[in-house]
Amino acid sequence: MGWPEGEFTLHAVRADSAGSDAQVELLGHGPVPHRINAERQIVIDPVAVTLTIEPRQGTYARMPLQRDCEVWIHSRPAKKLAINGTQAAADYDPLAKATRIAVQEDAGRKAAIRLQCEF
Repeated sequence: MGWPEGEFTLHAVRADSAGSDAQVELLGHGPVPHRINAERQIVIDPVAVTLTIEPRQGTYARMPLQRDCEVWIHSRPAKKLAINGTQAAADYDPLAKATRIAVQEDAGRKAAIRLQCEF
């Protein structure tokens, strides 16, 4: 499905008996901000994505010493981006409607890469 550009409505789910303290959780994302519209449908507006890339394990013939990669998050432009807690610049591609983030793995292959992107 890809990550939505803005809020989205869950049409197949009605919240007829949900209390005011009800939570919505997305698998792998935990609780997310939401509201119930007039039709009692759940409306979600994702505000952040966190991605963790674990270090490689093992070796193979001609394996590069360091792994570089690009991460594409299909969404509206990011307001804030941090890589391992340090503010970073994000490159938004309006044609792809995606934020492109270049990352490089830890040379010692000990530390994970943690991307935090806020919209």
